[in-house]
Amino acid sequence: MWRSSQKGLDQNRLQRIKTGHSRIRQLKQLRVPLPTKFQNKYPLPGQYKGRIAQLDTHNYYIEREGDGAWIYGRRDTVPPAVWAKLMTGSLVKFGVTFNLTGPSAFDLELV
Repeated sequence: MWRSSQKGLDQNRLQRIKTGHSRIRQLKQLRVPLPTKFQNKYPLPGQYKGRIAQLDTHNYYIEREGDGAWIYGRRDTVPPAVWAKLMTGSLVKFGVTFNLTGPSAFDLELV
């Protein structure tokens, strides 16, 4: 799930985001093995900050600072010691990568 606040975004950037969302929806429809679909392939440079918006048994969503986008993450990408301390609302730093389902968080650290 990728949510974004439209507040403060210029129209050109907003159009690029909408185009990206459309392409991700198309990629999600591909019939490929699940390991291929969820394999992280395209990491973005740098780290981002955000808060844990939703925390489930095996995954989580981070609301990224700035644009409010929700970034999905899987428990298996988080060290067990960090996972044990995570709570909804926790401030975190993380990397973003893309797979065939959209953006995904990795290298999660508590701030």
